[in-house]
Amino acid sequence: MNAEATHVVYSVMEQITTLAAAPLTRQAGPLRRLLSEAPVGGRQGRALDAARALTAAGVLLSASVHFDLYALEGFKQIAVVGPLFLLNAISGLVIALGVLLWRSWPPGLAAAGFGVATLAAFWWSVEVGLFGVHETPSGPAEVLAEVAEVAALVFGLATVLLAIPRGRRGTTRR
Repeated sequence: MNAEATHVVYSVMEQITTLAAAPLTRQAGPLRRLLSEAPVGGRQGRALDAARALTAAGVLLSASVHFDLYALEGFKQIAVVGPLFLLNAISGLVIALGVLLWRSWPPGLAAAGFGVATLAAFWWSVEVGLFGVHETPSGPAEVLAEVAEVAALVFGLATVLLAIPRGRRGTTRR
């Protein structure tokens, strides 16, 4: 991938991060209305929007670290791990868009799964090795990605809990 393509991907990720920081309830275009469930108002709605923005930011940060390692730090030269880093970056971008555009619980669950899967793969590569790669847990990119993935997990689960209507959350019939 050349420098121009790398710049384009970073520009797209920057635009999405900027979108994540904006209040999501004010972005009510036709596509947004089509993908949204009934809006949650009040304090819960604001908490849901904050959780979604933080979830998307965590997923995007992790994706951008993996893309940086792939494109600029030589990971694309590693046989299996290189393409997996690129797949991680692309899937992170798609999941973050889903979190931002669909005000419901499935994107939050996907983001939490992304965080867990990426953390598990990282720690497996530290402890055992993954496709011949033994990672170290102390570099700046590793720490930044790990913090981002924990954020994706925690805020993704918060998004799930806040997006499920109260009447359907763990109720039992008597």
